[in-house]
This record gives sequence, C-alpha cells and structure tokens, in this order.
Amino acid sequence: MEMDWKVVSVVITVFDKILFDVYERWQKRIDARRRIVLKYGDEVAIRACDSTFVQPNSENILIGGISNVAKWEIYEIVDPADPFSYSHNRKVCYGDSVAFRSIKNRKFIGVDLENSNLLKAWAPQVEDWEIFVLIAPPDSVKKGKFVEYGKGFALKAVNSKYVMYNCSEDLSLMATVSHIRKWEVFVFIDPPHPK
Repeated sequence: MEMDWKVVSVVITVFDKILFDVYERWQKRIDARRRIVLKYGDEVAIRACDSTFVQPNSENILIGGISNVAKWEIYEIVDPADPFSYSHNRKVCYGDSVAFRSIKNRKFIGVDLENSNLLKAWAPQVEDWEIFVLIAPPDSVKKGKFVEYGKGFALKAVNSKYVMYNCSEDLSLMATVSHIRKWEVFVFIDPPHPK
C-alpha cells in the first residue's frame, strides 16, 4: 500500500493548525485570569460612578467626565513604602495603603488639604497625603481579599475622609465625605496597551 504524501501533508497541516488554535485560546484564558488580580506596578484606568474615566486636567486636578481611556487616564498603582520597585510582584489587597502615579506627568496623586481637599497629580515622591487606603464598598459581594479589575473600591485619604466624585458640579475628585455611597465607589479598568 502506497502512501499519498500530499494527503498526509494536508492532514498534518490541518492538525497543526487545530492544535495551534487550541493552544492560543488556552493561552488567552490563562493570560486573562492572570490579569484579573491587580499587582503593584500595574497600570489602571479609574472609572467613576457615571461610567466615565478620571484624568488630571491642565492644572493637574483629578476630574471625571472623560469618555475614553488614553495616556492621560492611566495610573500606576504602587506600594507607598516602595513606589519605584515592583520586583516582588505583590498582589494588591483591600485594606492596603496604596499610591498612584499619573502616566501623564509621572507625578503622584495626593490630597491638597489647603484647596478643598481636591485630588491632584502633583507630587514627585510619596508623602502622607499621597497615600490612600483601598476599601471594599459596603454593598459589594467580596469574594476574597484581592483587588481585581472590574470590581468596586473606595479610597480613604490621609484626612480620614473618602474620595468622592463631584459629578453634579465641577467633575472633581475630593476627599471630603465620611461615608461610602455611589459617588465614592470607583472601578479599576485594565487600560488598553498600544503596541
């Protein structure tokens, strides 16, 4: 019995393509699962309660009302004790103290205690007013202590107040309230990463 090598070649090519497709789908699932939990050094976009994104304006005051994510809406989440090193690749947990560095101007986000407690992208290093505590919203169904993309969070500032989104007035973010309601809940979004 003689083998038709053209048929064998086609079968091998088809089989190879099927295996590659299966592997590629499997790898995408693994990558997606890996990206769900935030780690220090990850880039995030912050979505407010009205489904708009947060960015520093021309005066570096954080405002919402932005409909899409570009470089100006991306922040790096860092450990305030070690804001320039990510070698430990630690996961971010609710209750952690965190700091945020704006990708737009490479400055850390802080509370301007002398200007209505507005949040600003203004500091070259992390001081007390650039440190926030990540809080799970009271009505959230928390399945674990790790902070994930797409899950709600609130931020408690150095003045023991929660960060709120002033969506009815000037769209600013400020640390002025002692409760967590819808205006104090934000969501981390995995930002697009242009190639």
